[in-house]
Amino acid sequence: MHGDAFNLLHSGTKEWVIYDADPDKAPRGYVMMQHYHRQYGPGSHVRDWFEKELPILREKISPVYHCIQEAGDIVYIPENFCHAVLNRAEVMGLAIERKHR
Repeated sequence: MHGDAFNLLHSGTKEWVIYDADPDKAPRGYVMMQHYHRQYGPGSHVRDWFEKELPILREKISPVYHCIQEAGDIVYIPENFCHAVLNRAEVMGLAIERKHR
């Protein structure tokens, strides 16, 4: 979770999951993000989260945005939105992030 960000993909494929985790506007999303941080801490692989949690995430919070980013696509992540990304192929791109206020 961070300030507004743009991810520009030059090559490869990424799978994204994005949801609101603003503690004031989306407290359920914020609590879910904290839970996932504890459950999938350092040393874990995002692939495990995608396999185990993504299929049931929409039952826990809504809305959840899920997309595939291909070369040439730009993904925008709003401020305070939680996201997970799985590189589906070797990727090269550029991320631009605006710092939190």
